Amino acid sequence: MKGKNLKELQDKLVRAYFMKAPHPMAITRADDGTYIELNEASVKYMGSSREKMIGCKSTETGHMPLVKREIIINEIKAKGFAKNIEVVSTVQTNEVLHLLFNVFPIKLGRESFFLSVVTDISKSKHRDDILFRLRLPDTARIMEKLEQFSFSPRKLEVAFLASYGYSNRKIAEKLFISENTVKEHLKEIYKQIGVRRRSEINPKILNWR
Repeated sequence: MKGKNLKELQDKLVRAYFMKAPHPMAITRADDGTYIELNEASVKYMGSSREKMIGCKSTETGHMPLVKREIIINEIKAKGFAKNIEVVSTVQTNEVLHLLFNVFPIKLGRESFFLSVVTDISKSKHRDDILFRLRLPDTARIMEKLEQFSFSPRKLEVAFLASYGYSNRKIAEKLFISENTVKEHLKEIYKQIGVRRRSEINPKILNWR
């Protein structure tokens, strides 16, 4: 078997594996997280239809918090992939799931995409949290530390982005809020963490000094 017939067979095998794989899998645009394709397991977990999900952004559906997407992007930039990023995701039934994301970049022509392979660890009762934390990169450790301050979801997003040096304007753009709102959140965040500026957040929460 050669040429066109072989290529057609390869395409069918790859697509069949993707659609029938037991783990939830999705392909999203790298720049904005828009769903391009989802396999059957992913659609089942989300509790929605494939047609409704394709074209939507993962950060706008409750499946991927913005701060976690930033962690994944930073991991991919640093290592070429993102491994075992824990995400708390809300699905259509309002059920909260604890998921591990493994994300790999793929490129088709000039467009870049992310292939996500997901493992549900919601029912895992024997996970060693200490060893798990030791495997986390700094980006995830920062998120863990920030979560200990019991910030509201919005303040947590602002705190995370500020810890990476994003300006008030950039944070406002990413979160679709005003710069004044960002400033008000930061005042409370700095006070609660015990710092005076964004450059002090990471050293303080990671005990670098």
